Amino acid sequence: GLQNGGDATSPPHAHAHAQAHAGRTNSSVFTNGGQGHGLSPRRGSRSPGGGGSRRSSVQHDDSAIPLLDENGIVEYATLELRVHPPSVKIDNTLDEDSTVVIVDSANRPGTLVEVVERLTELGLGVRNAQISSDGGWFVDVFHVTNVEGEKVRDRRTLERIENILDLNFDISPGVPSGGKYQGMNVIEMLLRDEPGLLMRVSNAITKCQLNIFDTLLWSHEGYAAMLFTVAESDQPVRTQKDLLALQRRLEQAIEIKNQKQESLFIQVDCCYDCLYVEKRFYRLKMKAFSIIERAQQQQQQQQSASPATEGRGREPEMDITSRFDDQTRYTTLHVRTRDRPQLLFDTVCTLSDLNVDVFHATIDADSKWANLEFFVKSSSGSEIRSKREIDYIKERLRRALNLGAPPVLCLQVAGDDHKGLMYKLTHKILEAGLDITYCTSRTDPIEMHTCSVFYLLDAKDGKPAVFNSIVEGCCKHIGAKCLSQQMKLKEKRKKDLSKEKENNNNRSSRKMTLGDDIVILLDKMWQGVD
Repeated sequence: GLQNGGDATSPPHAHAHAQAHAGRTNSSVFTNGGQGHGLSPRRGSRSPGGGGSRRSSVQHDDSAIPLLDENGIVEYATLELRVHPPSVKIDNTLDEDSTVVIVDSANRPGTLVEVVERLTELGLGVRNAQISSDGGWFVDVFHVTNVEGEKVRDRRTLERIENILDLNFDISPGVPSGGKYQGMNVIEMLLRDEPGLLMRVSNAITKCQLNIFDTLLWSHEGYAAMLFTVAESDQPVRTQKDLLALQRRLEQAIEIKNQKQESLFIQVDCCYDCLYVEKRFYRLKMKAFSIIERAQQQQQQQQSASPATEGRGREPEMDITSRFDDQTRYTTLHVRTRDRPQLLFDTVCTLSDLNVDVFHATIDADSKWANLEFFVKSSSGSEIRSKREIDYIKERLRRALNLGAPPVLCLQVAGDDHKGLMYKLTHKILEAGLDITYCTSRTDPIEMHTCSVFYLLDAKDGKPAVFNSIVEGCCKHIGAKCLSQQMKLKEKRKKDLSKEKENNNNRSSRKMTLGDDIVILLDKMWQGVD
């Protein structure tokens, strides 16, 4: 299967083809043995002893960046970034509705994925983008907004954006730098979905004396994939024996049934370096998607070709087309789909895992629909022309488009973090008759500030939740904002302003017309006098 994507559906010749890729010959989008677009570790960010430190982009200490690895060999993975340091500029005046981020850097494998992942980890949405990485240089312009769809004005977030490619600056809000915390545990699980599942799981984790920093949940067709980053008393669980013991405690507390038959699992890992939470979650979702597909196929066979039982996920509206340009020798992929958070990240990760390089791209989204156009070649430089390759890319992209949040009621809760916070929030949400179908929650370990976003269904019938007095009461109790209502009010204000502007223009044109008529009449009268 694919090494990076965690997907068992790749063609059988993928591993044999990976060896050919090492020689940069006869490469195909089906290969995945190389590390062409994999994310390289961020150097100098952290060590088991907690040596990493957070620093401003104004400071430049070149001695902090190692030129040689542990074997005394020149470290080439980041050599180009050391020779040509990246430039990241932020402008809040160019666009009325978004913050403009201009990234100018030497193009190394994985740069695009890393930049988009970092923006996603900061909770930013990409409304528009122009991407160009031809000729060994990477120049991108991103128009980004915060969770509420507004410009980015938070100083700490702006500082992180400025240092998005700085090798010595840790921007990830969910991974502490040195000092108090010496690493993190990552808990990944695939379970049967049910109302209140996140409440049960977060309660089980809290009872294991673990502090939760990141929470990511995605549900699809009756299953739920979840990822947590946690630490126990400011330290991660380290030894293999303790990791297995923690895994068993969680399995017993959550009471997984038919674990082997349905390929359900709970995995606990320890990480000392950067976690790349979004990348891990992407791989987990792709792995879960493959398991769900296999389960549905088995169910169809058991039911003698009768349709499979539908879960609560649904296929998003999408259209994917492609064409090959004889002049530029690029294959153009055009994706039109419903706009959602993490859309660009899921898309570029999929192309990366298929060893497809993006040379140019344009992204245009308006909170309802998104148009993404990519000009691509294989990572070996070869053209992508065969129908089989293109069909496989389209199929993987369709899968990636299913990985996001559905268009349902959305609540945001932001405030100071404390132990058991996730359990308390999810408990109150369930009491209001709501079920969480998608969730992103991140805690800044320096300021201990948590921002959680919940996408909600009706717990009784699994249909999209409706904003009513009960939901409004729940929002007041937990201090939540209803982002869905805010977006509706914002769109209404825009329409009203647009209508008012149009009416003013019509009045102006009528005045101009009346003035012109008077001038013509006076001119005729003057001519009559003559």
